[in-house]
Amino acid sequence: MLRELIEVLKKENEILESLIECGNLKQQYIIADNVKELDKLLPKEHVLLANLNTWEDKRLMLQEKMADYWQVKREELTADKMLEQVKASFPFFYPEFAEIMDALTANLSFLQRLNRHNNELIEQALQYIETVQVLLEGDEAGVYGQKNNPAGGKVSKPGINLIDKKV
Repeated sequence: MLRELIEVLKKENEILESLIECGNLKQQYIIADNVKELDKLLPKEHVLLANLNTWEDKRLMLQEKMADYWQVKREELTADKMLEQVKASFPFFYPEFAEIMDALTANLSFLQRLNRHNNELIEQALQYIETVQVLLEGDEAGVYGQKNNPAGGKVSKPGINLIDKKV
């Protein structure tokens, strides 16, 4: 069971590393405003996430079996507890297991930071688009009379409009 769990964790790490590669590409595409390439990347990311979900289900099943074997409540079998149990019960597997758990932790942390940063970049891009749209269209386009004075002598909404209607 432990050997199988190690193999599942290796697969999860491989997928996480692929997701990190996708995240780095996504970041480059966001910064370069390359929507076409970003759009092509999303299906690949979706497949990776579906695969990760499959392997995660296998990991949970094996972790539950390991909890039963060690007579530990399933919800109490954390990564640290598993490391302790492996060290005590299967010292031969401990170095490999500890290494794979460290890699898993590092990959998950890095991917979280990368996703958070990419979301911030997307939010900035959306705010920029909104700002440009307001500058171009305004909340409401100004309407001007024949002498380029605002119709009715006053502007209905304050603000800067780059595109106004002339009547």
